Amino acid sequence: MVAPRFKLPHVSHNDQGWGPASDESIQQFKDIPYAPYSKGDKLGRVADWYDPEGTQNMGRDHRGRHQRRQDPYQAYGAGTSTVFVHHQEEDEASFSLVDSRAQAMKKTAARSQQPGQGGRGGRGGAGRGGFQRLGTQRGSHRGGRGGHGAGGFRRRPGWRDYDRPQRIRFATINVGEEWKLLEDIEFHRLAKLSYSVEQPTDVALCGQVNVYAKSYDRVNLRSEQPLRRSEYIYYDVTASEDPIMERLARQDKARVFATDSVITMLMCTTRTVYPWDLVINRVGNKLYLDKRNGGPLDFVTVNENAYDQPIESNDKENINSPSMLAVEATRVNREFQMQAVDTQQRVNMPEGNPFHEADVKEPPASAAYRYRLFDLTTYRVVKEGVDSDDDVEIEAADTSCPMIIRTQLDAALSSGEDPHKLSYVSLHALNQFDVRAPGNGGALDWRKKLDSSRGAVVATETKNNSCKLARWALQGLISGADQVKFGYVVRQMPGDNKRHTVIGTQSYKPQDLAKQANVNLKNSWGIIKAVVDLCLKLPEGKYVMVRDPNKAHLQIYSVPLDTFEGDDDEDQTENPVDEK
Repeated sequence: MVAPRFKLPHVSHNDQGWGPASDESIQQFKDIPYAPYSKGDKLGRVADWYDPEGTQNMGRDHRGRHQRRQDPYQAYGAGTSTVFVHHQEEDEASFSLVDSRAQAMKKTAARSQQPGQGGRGGRGGAGRGGFQRLGTQRGSHRGGRGGHGAGGFRRRPGWRDYDRPQRIRFATINVGEEWKLLEDIEFHRLAKLSYSVEQPTDVALCGQVNVYAKSYDRVNLRSEQPLRRSEYIYYDVTASEDPIMERLARQDKARVFATDSVITMLMCTTRTVYPWDLVINRVGNKLYLDKRNGGPLDFVTVNENAYDQPIESNDKENINSPSMLAVEATRVNREFQMQAVDTQQRVNMPEGNPFHEADVKEPPASAAYRYRLFDLTTYRVVKEGVDSDDDVEIEAADTSCPMIIRTQLDAALSSGEDPHKLSYVSLHALNQFDVRAPGNGGALDWRKKLDSSRGAVVATETKNNSCKLARWALQGLISGADQVKFGYVVRQMPGDNKRHTVIGTQSYKPQDLAKQANVNLKNSWGIIKAVVDLCLKLPEGKYVMVRDPNKAHLQIYSVPLDTFEGDDDEDQTENPVDEK
C-alpha cells in the first residue's frame, strides 16, 4: 500500500511588489475582471433586491419613494470610473413589462419649510401628515412620492444613523483638582435593579394650598386664557437647609433626608439626557441628598428626549436654546400653578409655611409640604410557616434605613357632594415653543390640533419629554396626590417667550400617568435603594454625584467641605427665575 503524499502547490514569488509578477499569468483567474476600489466609496449592501427600480437612479439626486436617505447607498466601486461595463449584444427593446399598479392622482400643495421625503398627497406634492415614519431624518413624513411634509412620529435611530453628528455637551459643574473619583456607575447596571416599599406614613404637614379653579377644566382653543405674571414667592429649599427636616433629624426620625425633586431625578436617571448633579452630605449617621441652588434641578427641561433636541447656542438672543427654554418652562410652570387656583379660597395645613418669614411682604405660592416616611430597610425570612402565615418570621438584613422625603402638593380640590372632603392636586404645565424651530420634536401645532388630536399630542409629548413626565408621575405617587393636572401653554407669538396663553388642560391619576410614561416603579425604588446603600457606606464628608454629559454614567466624587460654600448667593442672584 502506497502512503499518500502531499505535494506543495506552486507559489508565485515576486521580489518587486505585492502579488504575482506582471509577466506571470494565472490561468484560473485569466478572464475575471478586476473592479477598482476607491476609499471614497461608502460600503453598503452588495445587492439591493428590495429596490430594483431605485438602482436605475443610483447616484442621482431624486426624491422618489425608493430613496431611503439623503445619502443613498452606492454600488461597490461607484466612486471610481470603470471600464468593465456590460454592453448589451442582443436587442431586447421589444421586451417590456406591464405595470399593473394603480396610478395615484396628482395633487398640489404648498411646499413645506422643512424638506422631507414624501408628503401625504401624491407624487410631487407636499402636505402635513398625521404621523412621521418611525425613522430617517427630521422631515421624513408619510405621503406620496417626491413630496414634502410634516408629521408626528419618527422611528428610533438605528444603524443608518451612523453619520448623524454627535452633540458634545458640557458638565453642569467643573471637576476640581482636589476632587477624587470614588464610583463610576453605568446606566445599564441601574436598569436591572428592583425594590418594593411599603406605604409611607406622614410625619408632618405644613403650608397652605389654594382650591383649584374648576373653570380651567373647560379651557380650550375657543376659550383660551392669557397666562398672567405671578407676584407670589416660590420656595424650593434643599433638604439640609429645611428647618422641618432639621427638627426630625434631631428627633432621630430617619437616617436619610431628601426632597421629591432629588428623589425623582435619581429614579429617572436612565431616562436623562442632559447633565445634572447632586450634593451628598454625610453628617454623623445621617445622609442628606441635596441639590445646588440655581442648579439643573431647579429648572424644567424641554424636549430632552426628542430625537433632535433643541440646539445650544452662544447667541444670548436665541430664545429656543435649551437653557433659555428651561428658564421659560420653569416660569410658565410657576405662573400656571398660581393662575389655576382660586386665590380667595385657601386651606391651611396643621403647620404654617416653614420657609416664609413674617417680614416678607409678598405672599407665598400655593404649596403644601407633606413629609413622608419610607422604610428602605432590607428584610429577610428566617422562619417560614407551613400551615399559616403566623409562623413566618422576618428580621432586618441590614441596619434600619428610614427615609423622609419632603413632597409638595399644589392645590386642593373640593368634592361636590361633601365640600369638607378635600383631595390634593399636583399642577404642571406643558409648553410649546416655535413649531418651526429646530428641536421641536416633530410636534403637532397645538393651536390647530389640540382639541381634535389630543391623543397624538399626548403621545408626542410622552416621547419628547419622557424624563420630565416620568418625574411628574413619580412626584404624584410619592406625595400621595389624587390627581395630576397639566396645562397646555403656548406662546402668543412664536418669537416672544414672555407672553403665553393657556389653551387646554388635562387630568390624570398618578398611577395612570405612570403607566402612560412607562414607569417601572420597582426599578425606580431599586435605584434609590442602591444609591442610599452606597452613600451610607461613605465616611463623613461632602460628595458630588454627576451625570456624565456625554456618556450614560453616574460618577461620585469626594470633594472638600467648603465646595459650593460661596456659590449659593451668586447662583441665587443669577437665576433668571424669581425664587426664594
